[in-house]
Amino acid sequence: ALYCAVWLLQSRHWVWALTTGTFSSLCLLFEQSKGAGLIVGLAVGLLILAWSVGAQDLLRRWRVATLPVGLLGPRLGTVAYFALQHSLRPMWVDLLWPLKLFVKVAKLPYGDLMLPEAAWHIIHSGPMGLRILTIFTLGPYLLVPVLPLIALGILVHGAFKLRRDNIGDPCTRNAYYVLVCAVLGGLLLSIMIVRTGISQFLYLPPFLLVMAWFLDGRDFRLRLLSRVRPLLIVVLLMSFSSFGLALLTKPLNARCTLQTRRGMLKSAEPDYALAYIQSYVPAGARLFVYPYQPLYYYLTATENPTSFEYLQPGMHTPEQFELAAGQLAARPPRFVLFTPSFFEMVATPFPETPLEALAARDPVEDYIFAHYQPCRTLASGRFWHYVFMTQKGLECPDQAPAKR
Repeated sequence: ALYCAVWLLQSRHWVWALTTGTFSSLCLLFEQSKGAGLIVGLAVGLLILAWSVGAQDLLRRWRVATLPVGLLGPRLGTVAYFALQHSLRPMWVDLLWPLKLFVKVAKLPYGDLMLPEAAWHIIHSGPMGLRILTIFTLGPYLLVPVLPLIALGILVHGAFKLRRDNIGDPCTRNAYYVLVCAVLGGLLLSIMIVRTGISQFLYLPPFLLVMAWFLDGRDFRLRLLSRVRPLLIVVLLMSFSSFGLALLTKPLNARCTLQTRRGMLKSAEPDYALAYIQSYVPAGARLFVYPYQPLYYYLTATENPTSFEYLQPGMHTPEQFELAAGQLAARPPRFVLFTPSFFEMVATPFPETPLEALAARDPVEDYIFAHYQPCRTLASGRFWHYVFMTQKGLECPDQAPAKR
Protein backbone atom coordinates (compact mmCIF):
# COMPACT_ATOMS: atom_id res chain seq x y z
CA ALA A 1 0.00 0.00 0.00
CA LEU A 2 2.82 2.41 0.86
CA TYR A 3 4.66 1.59 -2.37
CA CYS A 4 1.53 2.28 -4.43
CA ALA A 5 0.92 5.51 -2.51
CA VAL A 6 4.38 6.77 -3.48
CA TRP A 7 3.66 5.99 -7.13
CA LEU A 8 0.30 7.74 -6.76
CA LEU A 9 2.15 10.80 -5.51
CA GLN A 10 4.43 10.78 -8.54
CA SER A 11 2.01 9.87 -11.33
CA ARG A 12 -1.48 10.54 -9.92
CA HIS A 13 -2.74 7.74 -12.14
CA TRP A 14 -6.03 6.12 -11.19
CA VAL A 15 -4.45 2.62 -11.14
CA TRP A 16 -2.14 3.59 -8.27
CA ALA A 17 -5.04 5.20 -6.41
CA LEU A 18 -7.09 2.04 -6.79
CA THR A 19 -4.27 -0.29 -5.70
CA THR A 20 -3.37 1.96 -2.75
CA GLY A 21 -6.94 1.77 -1.49
CA THR A 22 -7.23 -1.97 -2.17
CA PHE A 23 -4.04 -2.94 -0.36
CA SER A 24 -4.92 -0.64 2.54
CA SER A 25 -8.32 -2.27 2.82
CA LEU A 26 -6.78 -5.75 2.71
CA CYS A 27 -4.37 -4.73 5.46
CA LEU A 28 -7.34 -3.58 7.53
CA LEU A 29 -9.07 -6.94 7.02
CA PHE A 30 -6.01 -9.02 7.89
CA GLU A 31 -4.66 -6.89 10.77
CA GLN A 32 -7.24 -4.39 11.94
CA SER A 33 -5.07 -2.12 14.06
CA LYS A 34 -2.22 -1.82 11.54
CA GLY A 35 -4.68 -1.36 8.67
CA ALA A 36 -6.50 1.42 10.51
CA GLY A 37 -3.19 3.13 11.28
CA LEU A 38 -2.12 2.82 7.66
CA ILE A 39 -5.34 4.38 6.37
CA VAL A 40 -5.18 7.22 8.92
CA GLY A 41 -1.54 7.88 7.97
CA LEU A 42 -2.32 7.97 4.24
CA ALA A 43 -5.24 10.34 4.80
CA VAL A 44 -3.16 12.67 6.98
CA GLY A 45 -0.27 12.61 4.49
CA LEU A 46 -2.46 13.51 1.51
CA LEU A 47 -4.22 16.27 3.46
CA ILE A 48 -0.89 17.74 4.57
CA LEU A 49 0.33 17.75 0.97
CA ALA A 50 -2.86 19.47 -0.19
CA TRP A 51 -2.46 22.08 2.56
CA SER A 52 1.28 22.55 2.18
CA VAL A 53 1.83 22.76 -1.57
CA GLY A 54 -1.58 24.01 -2.59
CA ALA A 55 -2.08 20.96 -4.78
CA GLN A 56 -5.78 20.55 -4.08
CA ASP A 57 -6.12 18.85 -7.46
CA LEU A 58 -4.25 15.94 -5.89
CA LEU A 59 -7.43 15.18 -3.97
CA ARG A 60 -10.04 16.49 -6.40
CA ARG A 61 -9.06 14.69 -9.58
CA TRP A 62 -11.42 11.91 -10.58
CA ARG A 63 -8.43 9.59 -10.91
CA VAL A 64 -7.62 9.90 -7.21
CA ALA A 65 -11.31 9.40 -6.45
CA THR A 66 -10.78 5.71 -7.21
CA LEU A 67 -8.84 5.46 -3.93
CA PRO A 68 -12.03 5.16 -1.82
CA VAL A 69 -13.32 2.64 -4.34
CA GLY A 70 -10.33 0.45 -3.55
CA LEU A 71 -10.86 1.06 0.16
CA LEU A 72 -14.50 0.01 0.09
CA GLY A 73 -14.27 -2.91 -2.34
CA PRO A 74 -12.74 -5.66 -0.15
CA ARG A 75 -14.64 -4.50 2.93
CA LEU A 76 -18.01 -4.48 1.17
CA GLY A 77 -17.26 -7.94 -0.18
CA THR A 78 -16.45 -9.17 3.33
CA VAL A 79 -19.59 -7.64 4.83
CA ALA A 80 -21.68 -9.14 2.02
CA TYR A 81 -20.23 -12.59 2.66
CA PHE A 82 -20.99 -12.47 6.39
CA ALA A 83 -24.47 -11.11 5.66
CA LEU A 84 -25.17 -14.06 3.35
CA GLN A 85 -24.05 -16.37 6.18
CA HIS A 86 -26.37 -14.52 8.62
CA SER A 87 -23.32 -13.68 10.75
CA LEU A 88 -23.11 -9.90 10.70
CA ARG A 89 -23.61 -9.55 14.46
CA PRO A 90 -20.89 -12.10 15.41
CA MET A 91 -18.56 -10.42 12.92
CA TRP A 92 -19.15 -7.03 14.52
CA VAL A 93 -18.76 -8.41 18.06
CA ASP A 94 -15.48 -10.14 17.17
CA LEU A 95 -14.24 -7.00 15.43
CA LEU A 96 -14.72 -4.92 18.57
CA TRP A 97 -13.47 -7.59 21.00
CA PRO A 98 -9.76 -6.61 20.83
CA LEU A 99 -10.56 -2.97 21.61
CA LYS A 100 -12.67 -3.93 24.60
CA LEU A 101 -10.60 -6.68 26.20
CA PHE A 102 -7.24 -7.39 24.55
CA VAL A 103 -6.07 -3.78 24.74
CA LYS A 104 -6.73 -3.63 28.49
CA VAL A 105 -4.47 -6.55 29.41
CA ALA A 106 -1.85 -6.13 26.67
CA LYS A 107 -0.52 -2.68 27.58
CA LEU A 108 3.26 -2.49 27.96
CA PRO A 109 5.78 0.34 28.44
CA TYR A 110 6.88 1.95 25.18
CA GLY A 111 9.34 -0.38 23.44
CA ASP A 112 9.29 -2.90 26.31
CA LEU A 113 11.98 -5.50 25.58
CA MET A 114 10.20 -8.42 27.30
CA LEU A 115 13.55 -10.06 27.98
CA PRO A 116 13.84 -13.15 30.18
CA GLU A 117 15.19 -12.72 33.70
CA ALA A 118 18.54 -14.27 32.74
CA ALA A 119 19.15 -11.60 30.08
CA TRP A 120 18.39 -8.77 32.53
CA HIS A 121 20.78 -10.33 35.03
CA ILE A 122 23.57 -10.32 32.42
CA ILE A 123 22.91 -6.68 31.47
CA HIS A 124 22.89 -5.44 35.06
CA SER A 125 25.45 -7.58 36.84
CA GLY A 126 27.21 -9.87 34.37
CA PRO A 127 30.87 -9.67 33.33
CA MET A 128 31.65 -6.40 31.55
CA GLY A 129 32.58 -8.07 28.25
CA LEU A 130 29.40 -10.14 28.23
CA ARG A 131 27.32 -7.09 29.12
CA ILE A 132 28.76 -5.10 26.20
CA LEU A 133 28.21 -8.02 23.82
CA THR A 134 24.61 -8.46 24.98
CA ILE A 135 23.78 -4.76 24.59
CA PHE A 136 25.49 -4.72 21.18
CA THR A 137 23.44 -7.71 20.05
CA LEU A 138 20.25 -6.08 21.32
CA GLY A 139 20.99 -2.93 19.29
CA PRO A 140 17.88 -3.32 17.07
CA TYR A 141 15.72 -3.56 20.19
CA LEU A 142 17.07 -0.20 21.35
CA LEU A 143 17.16 1.58 17.99
CA VAL A 144 13.95 0.61 16.18
CA PRO A 145 11.48 2.17 18.69
CA VAL A 146 13.27 5.52 18.27
CA LEU A 147 12.83 5.59 14.48
CA PRO A 148 9.06 6.37 14.36
CA LEU A 149 9.61 9.27 16.76
CA ILE A 150 12.23 10.67 14.38
CA ALA A 151 9.74 10.17 11.54
CA LEU A 152 7.22 12.40 13.34
CA GLY A 153 9.84 15.13 13.58
CA ILE A 154 10.59 14.79 9.86
CA LEU A 155 6.86 14.97 9.12
CA VAL A 156 6.37 18.26 10.98
CA HIS A 157 9.54 19.80 9.54
CA GLY A 158 8.72 18.65 6.00
CA ALA A 159 5.15 19.95 6.12
CA PHE A 160 6.18 23.45 7.17
CA LYS A 161 9.04 23.44 4.66
CA LEU A 162 6.64 22.61 1.83
CA ARG A 163 4.29 25.34 2.99
CA ARG A 164 7.12 27.86 3.26
CA ASP A 165 8.67 27.09 -0.10
CA ASN A 166 5.24 27.09 -1.83
CA ILE A 167 6.51 24.98 -4.70
CA GLY A 168 3.05 23.85 -5.76
CA ASP A 169 4.35 20.47 -6.90
CA PRO A 170 3.53 17.41 -4.76
CA CYS A 171 6.15 15.29 -6.55
CA THR A 172 9.20 16.68 -4.75
CA ARG A 173 11.46 14.57 -2.53
CA ASN A 174 10.24 16.49 0.50
CA ALA A 175 6.65 15.57 -0.36
CA TYR A 176 7.76 11.93 -0.48
CA TYR A 177 9.17 12.20 3.04
CA VAL A 178 5.98 13.85 4.27
CA LEU A 179 3.76 11.10 2.85
CA VAL A 180 5.93 8.22 4.11
CA CYS A 181 6.39 9.76 7.56
CA ALA A 182 2.65 10.34 7.84
CA VAL A 183 2.12 6.63 7.18
CA LEU A 184 4.79 5.74 9.74
CA GLY A 185 3.01 8.02 12.21
CA GLY A 186 -0.25 6.19 11.55
CA LEU A 187 1.44 2.83 12.12
CA LEU A 188 2.94 4.17 15.35
CA LEU A 189 -0.55 5.22 16.43
CA SER A 190 -1.79 1.67 15.86
CA ILE A 191 0.96 0.38 18.15
CA MET A 192 0.28 2.97 20.84
CA ILE A 193 -3.40 2.06 20.96
CA VAL A 194 -2.96 -1.73 21.03
CA ARG A 195 0.43 -2.90 22.35
CA THR A 196 3.78 -1.10 22.57
CA GLY A 197 6.07 -4.07 23.14
CA ILE A 198 9.25 -4.30 21.08
CA SER A 199 7.90 -7.10 18.89
CA GLN A 200 5.22 -4.78 17.51
CA PHE A 201 7.93 -2.39 16.27
CA LEU A 202 9.99 -5.18 14.73
CA TYR A 203 6.93 -6.44 12.85
CA LEU A 204 6.80 -3.11 10.96
CA PRO A 205 9.92 -2.95 8.77
CA PRO A 206 8.85 0.37 7.13
CA PHE A 207 10.22 2.06 10.25
CA LEU A 208 13.71 1.09 9.05
CA LEU A 209 13.31 3.52 6.14
CA VAL A 210 14.18 6.33 8.55
CA MET A 211 17.52 4.72 9.36
CA ALA A 212 18.21 4.21 5.65
CA TRP A 213 17.56 7.91 4.92
CA PHE A 214 20.14 9.05 7.46
CA LEU A 215 22.70 6.47 6.37
CA ASP A 216 22.18 7.53 2.75
CA GLY A 217 23.05 11.11 3.69
CA ARG A 218 21.78 12.88 0.58
CA ASP A 219 18.83 14.69 2.16
CA PHE A 220 19.60 14.42 5.87
CA ARG A 221 23.08 15.81 6.33
CA LEU A 222 24.48 16.09 9.82
CA ARG A 223 28.10 17.14 10.14
CA LEU A 224 28.88 14.68 12.91
CA LEU A 225 27.04 11.90 11.11
CA SER A 226 28.91 12.49 7.84
CA ARG A 227 32.22 11.98 9.61
CA VAL A 228 31.34 8.71 11.27
CA ARG A 229 28.93 7.35 8.64
CA PRO A 230 31.21 4.54 7.35
CA LEU A 231 31.94 3.39 10.89
CA LEU A 232 28.28 3.68 11.86
CA ILE A 233 27.22 1.56 8.89
CA VAL A 234 29.67 -1.18 9.88
CA VAL A 235 28.53 -1.08 13.53
CA LEU A 236 24.85 -1.25 12.59
CA LEU A 237 25.48 -4.03 10.09
CA MET A 238 27.30 -6.06 12.72
CA SER A 239 24.68 -5.34 15.40
CA PHE A 240 21.71 -6.28 13.22
CA SER A 241 23.55 -9.36 11.93
CA SER A 242 24.36 -10.42 15.50
CA PHE A 243 20.74 -9.95 16.45
CA GLY A 244 19.58 -12.11 13.55
CA LEU A 245 22.16 -14.81 14.29
CA ALA A 246 21.14 -14.81 17.95
CA LEU A 247 17.58 -15.57 16.92
CA LEU A 248 18.88 -18.49 14.88
CA THR A 249 20.72 -20.14 17.76
CA LYS A 250 17.59 -21.80 19.10
CA PRO A 251 16.41 -23.42 15.85
CA LEU A 252 19.99 -24.35 14.92
CA ASN A 253 20.36 -26.14 18.26
CA ALA A 254 17.05 -27.95 17.87
CA ARG A 255 18.38 -31.47 18.20
CA CYS A 256 15.24 -33.15 19.55
CA THR A 257 12.98 -34.74 16.95
CA LEU A 258 9.25 -34.55 17.70
CA GLN A 259 7.08 -36.97 15.79
CA THR A 260 3.59 -35.50 15.52
CA ARG A 261 0.49 -36.61 13.68
CA ARG A 262 1.02 -33.64 11.35
CA GLY A 263 4.66 -34.42 10.54
CA MET A 264 8.08 -34.15 12.09
CA LEU A 265 9.25 -31.15 14.12
CA LYS A 266 12.57 -30.28 15.72
CA SER A 267 12.93 -28.69 19.12
CA ALA A 268 15.73 -27.65 21.45
CA GLU A 269 14.16 -29.72 24.23
CA PRO A 270 11.85 -32.76 24.34
CA ASP A 271 8.09 -32.35 24.68
CA TYR A 272 6.88 -35.12 26.97
CA ALA A 273 3.31 -33.81 26.98
CA LEU A 274 3.06 -34.13 23.21
CA ALA A 275 4.51 -37.66 23.25
CA TYR A 276 2.20 -38.75 26.06
CA ILE A 277 -0.93 -37.45 24.34
CA GLN A 278 -0.08 -39.24 21.10
CA SER A 279 0.64 -42.46 22.98
CA TYR A 280 -2.66 -42.66 24.83
CA VAL A 281 -5.17 -40.34 23.14
CA PRO A 282 -6.31 -41.55 19.72
CA ALA A 283 -6.60 -39.19 16.77
CA GLY A 284 -10.03 -37.61 16.55
CA ALA A 285 -10.73 -38.05 20.27
CA ARG A 286 -11.90 -35.13 22.40
CA LEU A 287 -9.16 -33.51 24.48
CA PHE A 288 -9.48 -30.27 26.44
CA VAL A 289 -6.28 -28.23 26.84
CA TYR A 290 -6.74 -25.60 29.55
CA PRO A 291 -6.17 -22.74 29.79
CA TYR A 292 -3.66 -22.33 26.97
CA GLN A 293 -1.76 -24.13 24.20
CA PRO A 294 -4.23 -24.70 21.35
CA LEU A 295 -1.39 -25.89 19.10
CA TYR A 296 -1.68 -29.30 20.75
CA TYR A 297 -5.09 -29.81 19.15
CA TYR A 298 -3.54 -29.51 15.71
CA LEU A 299 -0.32 -31.44 16.35
CA THR A 300 -2.13 -34.38 17.97
CA ALA A 301 -5.15 -34.32 15.61
CA THR A 302 -7.54 -34.19 18.59
CA GLU A 303 -10.82 -32.32 18.95
CA ASN A 304 -11.49 -29.36 21.22
CA PRO A 305 -14.90 -29.89 22.88
CA THR A 306 -15.43 -26.12 23.29
CA SER A 307 -15.63 -23.24 20.82
CA PHE A 308 -12.65 -21.43 22.37
CA GLU A 309 -9.03 -21.84 21.30
CA TYR A 310 -7.99 -20.81 24.80
CA LEU A 311 -9.41 -18.96 27.80
CA GLN A 312 -7.53 -16.22 29.62
CA PRO A 313 -8.74 -14.13 32.57
CA GLY A 314 -9.10 -10.47 31.70
CA MET A 315 -9.12 -11.23 27.99
CA HIS A 316 -12.26 -13.37 28.03
CA THR A 317 -15.42 -12.37 29.85
CA PRO A 318 -16.99 -14.29 32.77
CA GLU A 319 -19.86 -15.15 30.44
CA GLN A 320 -17.44 -16.85 28.06
CA PHE A 321 -15.98 -18.93 30.90
CA GLU A 322 -19.50 -19.99 31.85
CA LEU A 323 -20.26 -20.85 28.23
CA ALA A 324 -17.10 -22.98 27.98
CA ALA A 325 -18.00 -24.82 31.20
CA GLY A 326 -21.45 -25.54 29.78
CA GLN A 327 -19.94 -26.85 26.55
CA LEU A 328 -17.66 -29.14 28.58
CA ALA A 329 -20.64 -30.51 30.48
CA ALA A 330 -22.55 -31.07 27.24
CA ARG A 331 -19.67 -32.86 25.50
CA PRO A 332 -17.35 -34.05 28.28
CA PRO A 333 -13.96 -35.18 26.96
CA ARG A 334 -12.29 -38.17 28.55
CA PHE A 335 -8.96 -36.37 28.88
CA VAL A 336 -7.86 -32.90 30.03
CA LEU A 337 -4.42 -31.32 29.79
CA PHE A 338 -4.26 -28.71 32.55
CA THR A 339 -1.59 -26.02 33.13
CA PRO A 340 -1.56 -25.17 36.86
CA SER A 341 1.20 -22.56 36.56
CA PHE A 342 -0.30 -20.56 33.69
CA PHE A 343 -1.62 -17.74 35.84
CA GLU A 344 1.85 -17.24 37.32
CA MET A 345 3.34 -16.90 33.82
CA VAL A 346 0.67 -14.61 32.37
CA ALA A 347 1.99 -11.55 34.23
CA THR A 348 5.04 -11.26 31.96
CA PRO A 349 3.33 -10.91 28.54
CA PHE A 350 0.12 -9.38 29.96
CA PRO A 351 1.13 -7.31 33.02
CA GLU A 352 -2.09 -5.28 33.03
CA THR A 353 -4.30 -8.30 33.70
CA PRO A 354 -6.71 -7.14 36.44
CA LEU A 355 -6.13 -8.83 39.79
CA GLU A 356 -9.86 -9.25 40.24
CA ALA A 357 -9.94 -11.28 37.01
CA LEU A 358 -7.22 -13.60 38.33
CA ALA A 359 -8.94 -13.92 41.70
CA ALA A 360 -12.43 -14.46 40.28
CA ARG A 361 -14.14 -17.82 40.39
CA ASP A 362 -13.28 -19.98 37.39
CA PRO A 363 -16.22 -22.21 36.42
CA VAL A 364 -14.08 -24.15 33.93
CA GLU A 365 -11.48 -24.95 36.56
CA ASP A 366 -14.23 -25.89 39.02
CA TYR A 367 -15.71 -28.30 36.49
CA ILE A 368 -12.32 -29.89 35.80
CA PHE A 369 -11.52 -30.43 39.50
CA ALA A 370 -14.99 -31.83 40.15
CA HIS A 371 -15.01 -34.36 37.32
CA TYR A 372 -11.37 -35.22 36.57
CA GLN A 373 -8.46 -36.80 38.42
CA PRO A 374 -4.73 -36.26 37.81
CA CYS A 375 -2.69 -38.97 36.13
CA ARG A 376 0.73 -37.66 35.22
CA THR A 377 2.75 -34.43 35.40
CA LEU A 378 4.40 -33.73 32.04
CA ALA A 379 7.00 -31.19 30.92
CA SER A 380 7.10 -29.33 27.63
CA GLY A 381 10.41 -27.57 27.13
CA ARG A 382 11.97 -25.74 30.04
CA PHE A 383 9.08 -23.67 31.35
CA TRP A 384 5.76 -25.37 30.60
CA HIS A 385 4.41 -28.10 32.88
CA TYR A 386 1.09 -29.85 32.46
CA VAL A 387 -1.08 -32.24 34.44
CA PHE A 388 -2.68 -34.92 32.31
CA MET A 389 -6.11 -35.76 33.77
CA THR A 390 -8.81 -38.31 33.07
CA GLN A 391 -12.45 -38.57 34.09
CA LYS A 392 -13.06 -39.73 37.63
CA GLY A 393 -13.92 -43.38 37.81
CA LEU A 394 -11.75 -44.24 34.81
CA GLU A 395 -8.20 -45.58 34.91
CA CYS A 396 -5.35 -43.45 33.73
CA PRO A 397 -4.37 -44.51 30.20
CA ASP A 398 -0.85 -45.61 31.19
CA GLN A 399 -2.28 -47.79 33.98
CA ALA A 400 -4.99 -49.48 31.99
CA PRO A 401 -4.31 -53.09 30.89
CA ALA A 402 -3.09 -53.43 27.32
CA LYS A 403 -5.70 -54.53 24.78
CA ARG A 404 -5.09 -57.74 22.88
